[in-house]
Amino acid sequence: MDAKLDTLIEKLKTEGVEAARQQSDDIIDKAKKDAEQIVNKAKTDADLLVKQAEIKAQEFQRNSEAAIQQASRDMVLVLKEKIINLFNKTLKAKVEKSLSEDFIKSLISKIAEQIKPDSMVGIQISDSDKSDLMKVLQSGLKDTLKNDFEIKVSNRINNGFRIGIKDQDVYYDFTDESIATSLLEFLNPTLQKLVKSE
Repeated sequence: MDAKLDTLIEKLKTEGVEAARQQSDDIIDKAKKDAEQIVNKAKTDADLLVKQAEIKAQEFQRNSEAAIQQASRDMVLVLKEKIINLFNKTLKAKVEKSLSEDFIKSLISKIAEQIKPDSMVGIQISDSDKSDLMKVLQSGLKDTLKNDFEIKVSNRINNGFRIGIKDQDVYYDFTDESIATSLLEFLNPTLQKLVKSE
């Protein structure tokens, strides 16, 4: 009986140990699988975060480059505009300076000679030129013109003059603004072409 009992105890021990070992192996296998799943999920999450970070970095770089390009275009446009405005101011100042009293008197005489002798010549000058130019024109033109003429001051003229037949809407405009505008129409496309060439 003791032998049977010993055999039974031994059998129970063997089966218990085997069952415990099997259970232990199952727990270890499950832990390994769980750990592997956790590691795989962590890798997947990390890859996803890296991809999202790369996409955001690329988007940030594109936005930064676009902002820099826009700022560059804006700066070039402002610079071009300033150069053209400076050119316009310089040209207008040069035209204004070139309209000397002698030049104006000579030009008015030549234009007035082309107007019919029986027509009244109307001359408009600026208020700033009134005192000096009025004397020069009256003394110089009386000797050379066959026509009667009338000199009026116009607040629309800064420098230069307008001349035509009195009380008619047709006249020659030799104001600094008119001459500068005419020159700018001819010169600005050239200047703009030069400024635009990069």
